[in-house]
Amino acid sequence: MESLQKQILSLSQKLDALYQVTEQLDTKVSQALSESSLVKAQAKDNYLEDNEAGHFQFKGHISYNAELEHKDILTDGIYPEMNRQTGDKQITPEIQIQRLTAQLTAAYNRIAALEEQLLRERIHQETSK
Repeated sequence: MESLQKQILSLSQKLDALYQVTEQLDTKVSQALSESSLVKAQAKDNYLEDNEAGHFQFKGHISYNAELEHKDILTDGIYPEMNRQTGDKQITPEIQIQRLTAQLTAAYNRIAALEEQLLRERIHQETSK
């Protein structure tokens, strides 16, 4: 019986850790999207300014954060000629969003399955007392 309680506690801790990871992922994705929107807006403004001035010099500063680099995250055209990690052909942002959404959905489904399993174990534990 004590072994079962340890397993339940372990599952509960793993579930908590998974929740934290999904929250961190959500935060990082939101932050990256915000930064991407800002960079795109700045690039557009700079392009329009340069076009009006008669030359095409990029005035904006794009900071590259290696911590956010991931094989499933596009670099929004900063490095259009290559994928820095795998050398794969670049994919569109729409496909990128679909991939990340599918991964997030799978994580949430896994969390739900673990919650159901934990609930079943708790119910079974209560009925066997």
